[in-house]
Amino acid sequence: MAPYVNVPIENIHIVPDSIPRQYKPSSSLEIAPLTILASLSQTVDVAALAEPLSVAWHAVECSDLKPGETALVCGAGPVGALIAR
Repeated sequence: MAPYVNVPIENIHIVPDSIPRQYKPSSSLEIAPLTILASLSQTVDVAALAEPLSVAWHAVECSDLKPGETALVCGAGPVGALIAR
C-alpha cells in the first residue's frame, strides 16, 4: 500500500469531528449499526466501517428476513461478515 495516492477531489470525504475516532460503548441501548460496530472491536475506526456497514445494512433490509429466520451468506469479507453478524 502506498503512503500517498492522488485521487480526484470529488472522491474525498472529510470525516466530521462529530464522528468519533473510536467507538466507545455506553451503558444505554444503541441503535443496531453501532451495536454491530461495538461487537466487532472496542477500538475500531468508525469512519473506516461506515461504507461496508451501510452496504451490509442495506442488504439485510432488502432481504426481507424476519428475526429468527435463517439465511446463507456467501463470502467472508468485511461486508459478508457484517451481514452474518
